[in-house]
Amino acid sequence: MNAPNTYAPPIETLRYIVMLCDGLTVSQIAAQVGKTRQAVAQALVTYETRTGTAIIESVRPTTTLTLEGKGIAMIARDAVEQYDYANKLIAELNERMSKESR
Repeated sequence: MNAPNTYAPPIETLRYIVMLCDGLTVSQIAAQVGKTRQAVAQALVTYETRTGTAIIESVRPTTTLTLEGKGIAMIARDAVEQYDYANKLIAELNERMSKESR
């Protein structure tokens, strides 16, 4: 019996998958998030290796998502949006608490 896959990808990796789905290239993603192209590509390869799911197809000069990758991107989009929303609320709460403690 195989143990279940317990890999939880970093939110950044999910963000890269969503950005690929939106039509950006790995280089464009890297520029937008302030990482190297190699770092973004490695995050995607690590996702594939750790999950055993092929999510990208490299067809020079672009990288596209497989059908499985597109499905993951749909789910990841919601996760990324919720993560960003939660961070925004936490930042606002911290700012309010900081002002009140002065």
